[in-house]
Amino acid sequence: LNQNVNTIFGVSKTQSIVNIRTVLEKAIKMLGANGKNLYNKIDNLREEGAITEGMKIWAHALRLDGNKGTHDFEGTDKEARENLAFLRQFLDLCWTLPATIEAKKSNSIEK
Repeated sequence: LNQNVNTIFGVSKTQSIVNIRTVLEKAIKMLGANGKNLYNKIDNLREEGAITEGMKIWAHALRLDGNKGTHDFEGTDKEARENLAFLRQFLDLCWTLPATIEAKKSNSIEK
């Protein structure tokens, strides 16, 4: 993650931030969040216990960075790297970890 974000995505750091926000929004929809906009959907996931308070705070920060990139065409390499790191953790916690736990439970039951 220390490399320049342009070399990761092949686009500008600002566009990288916007793309990361887009992936977060898609993931939140896949988790079944309700709400009229991303702000409400993030809060809904927290209310439903699908994400932690810390994940909610980071998701809102990523949302705001994405908005800034979309509307003001602003963003830094640091923001892009931080947002990418959070997105990876978010996806791992919401999908990879639960799948790993399920597989472990299934393997334990079979033995």
